[in-house]
This record gives sequence, structure tokens and C-alpha cells, in this order.
Amino acid sequence: MLENSNSTNIAEQKSTTVDNREIAVSDLEKLVMAGQSWSSLRTPDKLSRLLHRRFSTPECNDPRLVGSFPILEWAKMPKTTYEPSIIYCTWASAGENVDIEFVKRQLEAFKQNQIKPDIFIIDAGWSVSSGDWFLVEGKKFPKGLKETTELIHQEGMEAWIWIAPFLVDQNSSLAKEHPDWLIKQKENDPSVFKFWETASSLPHFILNYSNPDVQNYLSDVCKKIKSWGIDGIKADYLSNAFFIPIDQCGEIDSAYAKYLAGNYRLKMLTLVHDFLAQIKNLEMGVLACGCPFPAALGVADFIRVSNDSGLPLGRNPKIARMINHIMINGVDRGVKNLTPLVKKFGINADPDMFYQFNISPKDLERLRAIQEFSIRNGGCLTLGDDFSKLSSGQIDNVRQLVSLFQSTKTKPQVSPDKTL
Repeated sequence: MLENSNSTNIAEQKSTTVDNREIAVSDLEKLVMAGQSWSSLRTPDKLSRLLHRRFSTPECNDPRLVGSFPILEWAKMPKTTYEPSIIYCTWASAGENVDIEFVKRQLEAFKQNQIKPDIFIIDAGWSVSSGDWFLVEGKKFPKGLKETTELIHQEGMEAWIWIAPFLVDQNSSLAKEHPDWLIKQKENDPSVFKFWETASSLPHFILNYSNPDVQNYLSDVCKKIKSWGIDGIKADYLSNAFFIPIDQCGEIDSAYAKYLAGNYRLKMLTLVHDFLAQIKNLEMGVLACGCPFPAALGVADFIRVSNDSGLPLGRNPKIARMINHIMINGVDRGVKNLTPLVKKFGINADPDMFYQFNISPKDLERLRAIQEFSIRNGGCLTLGDDFSKLSSGQIDNVRQLVSLFQSTKTKPQVSPDKTL
């Protein structure tokens, strides 16, 4: 199942040269076997299938893929032109309540405190619904996103936005107008995905990205986003492209279905890689999130190397702190294991957000240490607080991280082996 006519025989190769960098084939195998950035929180397959109502996500982490698929060729593509960056993301402090006023408050607070991220990401909440990416939420952004983009540019930052290209709100116009674009169950009803691993329990449908009409739609979405003056896209939940449509592959437990699922997985790796390449061809940056690592090779500028750092917007602070404690464990593993690895392939690691509320003092120190590890090993510094509400002491905490980040621009980076 894993052999095909496009196989690249690297069984006897130990390394390959990429942009004058020597890449060990064993490192490529490690990258493939890492799965995707949320693997540290994935549940066993049986529970996954139960929660997702009988459709499956076969892992793209078989090391044989290195020799049977154009992954080696992808690894040889030019590395990103982006340097490790200071990223600000609205998700931790605004959630889906982000609006133009929140953005203005952050920009003013950055100016007052002399903190300047390189990239400002407007996360979920800017669109009417997931799937309806052409429709900006008018109450939140009355003049659309062009005004917001201009404000961010005036402060010398790049303006990026979040999309989950393969997710569709059940009540969205897209779901109602194009039910044939959705992954289906055996009964021909749309399969339902619940965000049981992350911030929301609201169920969503999933686009079948193997459908050419879906591919054309998302291509048009990216072009529209570009027309708003956006500099880059945080493409989230990319692993959902690999959910197996039962109407194509049948019951996943049958031998033939597993064979079909394997071929579908290989096909989707290429399609997701091509989707990210489309964004690059529009001269926008790419932050790949929840993405099987092979699909990001040669096309992602940044990639999340962990699960979410927490759910700081929880209504109950005690419960939020408990959840955040668990999630930080996954972030710690992902960042330390994968930041040095993805750097070898010319991709900048995103450790997810540093925030200072609904978190215990001990976990705050752990979160700070995670960001410090990322910085020292060539990754990004990612911030998520509402800076208009931070105390002087909390601002100082951020300044210390920014100072460390800036110092790495002029000093050699520490060997990963010395910081683990």
C-alpha cells in the first residue's frame, strides 16, 4: 500500500543536502513519525472514532512514507525567508470576541510599552462563521478587514488572520448551499467533528478537500484574503483534511477500507501541501497549525509544534487553571522535542501563546521556560495577553522575553543538546 510508481529509493541514503544544509534521513523519519502538532493530546483511535461518529483519521506518521512519497523532494525545497519572529495572537485573550476595538487597544498598549511584535494575528471570530470566509463579521469590523490591516501596518507589523479551511459551521451558508462538499457518514449524513481536544465543544462539519469544487472554493478564499491586504494566514485544523469519508472508503475496519484509507491519506498529503503552496504563491506567509509535518515541508514559514498552551478564557478560573496545567504538559513535550527538529528543515517553530491569567504561578513559570527554550533554539516568541490590562510587573515579564529574543539576533544560538 505504501509503494507506488513515484517511490524514491532512499533505503541506503543517510543524508541529503538541502540549501547547503546536511539533512539526515533519520531526522526526516523523525519528522514523519511525529505526526502533527497536536499528537501529544490525541486519544486512542477507538475513542477518536466514537467521538467523531464513525469516521477516522489515519495517522500520517508511518516512516515508510519517507521512501514512498515525494517527502524527500519537499524537504529539498527552499527554506522559509522568514526569520524567527515575535508573534501576537488574539485567541488567548479575546477568543471569538475579537473586534476592531480590541485590536486598537493592543496596538496602543504595544506603543505605550515599547513592545513591537513582528506579526499580529487576528484569530477566530473575525468571520460570520467557519466556512463563510468571504463574510467579515460587520458588527466587529464595520469597515471590513482592510481598515484593521492598515492600522496594523501603520505600527510596522504584518497583519495575519486565522482560518480553519476544512471546518464548516453547521449553520453556515456554505453547509446549507453545498452539502455535497461535506464528508459523509454511512447514512449519507454529514460527519460531525467536535472540538474535544481544544477550545470549543460546538460540532462542525468537515469539507471533503479531495473534491475539486472545494479546492477551487478555498483557492478563491485565499485570493479574497489577499485582497484585504493580509500578509499571512494561520491555517488551523489542517489534520481534518485526513478524516476518512466513509462514502469513499467504506467501514474503516474492513481490510479493503484500510487499503483505500491508506491511499486517501497519501493523496491528501499532496493536496494539503499544494493548498499551503497556493498561499505562498499569493505572496502571503503560512503558519501551519494541526498539520501533519510532511505536508508543511517547503511551504510553511511557521508551524505549531505543540497543542494549545491553554484555555485561559474559561468562565471558571479554577477549572481553567486545571485544564491549562494539563495542556502545558503537552506544550512542554512538543516544543522541546520538535523545535530543533523543524528548524533543520527551514521552518520556524511556533510554541503557542504565553499568557498570564487563569494560570497558577508554577505553570506561569513553566510557560515562560517553554518560550525561553523556543527562543534559544531558533523558534518564535508567541504572545497572547490583553496588553491593555497587564500590570507593570506583567509587562516586565514580557519585556524580559522580548529582550532574550532580541539577544539571539546577535549571538550564536545555543545547541539544543545543552538546553534540554
